[in-house]
Amino acid sequence: MNPSLEIVHSDPDLLVVSKPPGLLSTRAPGRPADRCVPAILRRMLEASGEPCELHLLHRLDEETSGLLALARNERARTLFEPLFRKHRCERVYQGLVIGSPRPERGVLLSRLAENGGQIVRCVEEGRGRRAVTRYAVLEEGRNVSLVAFRLSTGRRNQIRVQMASVGHPILGDRKYGKGKRMPFRVGRAMLHAFGLALRHPLLRKEISLTLPPPRDFREAMAKAGIAK
Repeated sequence: MNPSLEIVHSDPDLLVVSKPPGLLSTRAPGRPADRCVPAILRRMLEASGEPCELHLLHRLDEETSGLLALARNERARTLFEPLFRKHRCERVYQGLVIGSPRPERGVLLSRLAENGGQIVRCVEEGRGRRAVTRYAVLEEGRNVSLVAFRLSTGRRNQIRVQMASVGHPILGDRKYGKGKRMPFRVGRAMLHAFGLALRHPLLRKEISLTLPPPRDFREAMAKAGIAK
């Protein structure tokens, strides 16, 4: 998969990039340190002569593509981090899921807990951490639907776990879609961070960004007969 990055938004305090699938958001044990987003961005910024202090504000799964935000200095980090931690910004994902979720729009409420193998599960009330995802079916194809997700909480693998728990795993999700027959083969879990909107605490203006899904996502849509 292509490890290149594209800058979608840049100002003195905030950087938003298009993360391709297959690239780590941050360093991970046993993985090359220079293959994560901050390391690649530092090389890009240093090559252009720009300041390269960077602080990751949230994460995307390795297979997930889309918008990823970083603060460009310590002051910005202290102001932006609460927006993401307390979900005062809007983060919208698009995903291709198996089948046709019913109802066509709704709210997924779960308690999620992680085991020692970094597998997240839905658990009984009183255990785990609360997870809330709003969803809406945008278009239905041949045993695959295009769905929009809005996060009210930000747990690890939240969308993937919740959709698998209701019988509609993300297309290509080998981690949580086991046992569910996939209608066709794809190279990753088809989940994309499509939109990001927030009020910039330093510029004092609204920042609203959208990013169309990458080529492999669009090709999967076409195979499923989804034209959106």
